[in-house]
Amino acid sequence: MATKVHGSESVVIHQKLSVGEDGIGTLTLTFFSVGIPTIPQLGSAPDVSVFTAGNLGLADIDVSTVEGGFEMVLTYKGVIEDGISIFSIEGGVSEESIQTHPLFSSWAGTEKHPNSLNAYWEPVDTSSGNTETDTGKSLRFVGFKRTAQNNLGGVESYLTGNLTVCQTNTYAAGSGIDLPRCGSVLNPNTPGWNLGSNANFLLESYQVEKHGAAYRVTRRFRQSGPGGWNQYIYPFA
Repeated sequence: MATKVHGSESVVIHQKLSVGEDGIGTLTLTFFSVGIPTIPQLGSAPDVSVFTAGNLGLADIDVSTVEGGFEMVLTYKGVIEDGISIFSIEGGVSEESIQTHPLFSSWAGTEKHPNSLNAYWEPVDTSSGNTETDTGKSLRFVGFKRTAQNNLGGVESYLTGNLTVCQTNTYAAGSGIDLPRCGSVLNPNTPGWNLGSNANFLLESYQVEKHGAAYRVTRRFRQSGPGGWNQYIYPFA
């Protein structure tokens, strides 16, 4: 049924509501008017619709001339269903120094107990000038010998598997949005997913997009190596 809105002789000729998997709804109202229509304010709520949609705000206005008058298309966006999380996971590998491998000490030894059969170690000067407490002697790993066990000769790095998780949530305008500091240890909310019990995640980045009366927030998390991110370097959110 035609309804007079947005100025005299303006009538609604088409209505469409669509909802995406992220819970954001898009309501499109098409009006026809003989005269120039009254333009509503961006961000305002729809004043006529056959749909009982949720929190919607005007996001886009398009006015064009048609035969006999003007056509105005108003697009409203907002959260129809909240509490929805969308995830994407990307697996890959990164190159790390062989000295960070959890089995490194069993192959090459340690500074205090070097394995001279497998690895080269060289002395370095660490003297602080205090001869009573500092001998000024230390050892530094140089590399594996050509004859090292387990085919480690010449190995300087290795590839370790890791995950990158993107979590997208939608919020109605006016809702409290928690945006922890990037670089903080924070695990994505992935109930029922086994992402590794001996690792945790770092909040790498986030992006906030406004869609009418809705906000879409995408957080990107990077998985640690075995043992988790160093808590002395990276704070917990």
